[in-house]
Amino acid sequence: DDDDSGGGGARRRGGSPSKLSAKQKRDVRRNFEQFDKNGSGSISAREFREAMRALGYEASVGELNAMFRKYDKDGSGKLEYKEFERMVAEMMGRGKGDEDDGGEEEAEQVVGQLRQLEKVGNR
Repeated sequence: DDDDSGGGGARRRGGSPSKLSAKQKRDVRRNFEQFDKNGSGSISAREFREAMRALGYEASVGELNAMFRKYDKDGSGKLEYKEFERMVAEMMGRGKGDEDDGGEEEAEQVVGQLRQLEKVGNR
């Protein structure tokens, strides 16, 4: 699944893929680049922990590391953009049941958090 459609591997309950709009994908890409502090094209576990904490996720280092490993599908120890995009798409699709548009409101909340983080990071 190496196409650029994004979110193709992420699934909501009910098995339907979580989708990101073109605007959401741009926001996710911008934030990925912001989180990739050293410009390596991937996010290290440390960069991931910092990003998640900045987004307001209160979790232990162990919980964040477990989450990182879950989305590091290729086991490289880094999150490449496609893995990060799938993580965001899956997070957006969570908890909304089987409704076709169920993840839309949560999607906007997650993307809104990413935008706020971007504003803070650009000060």
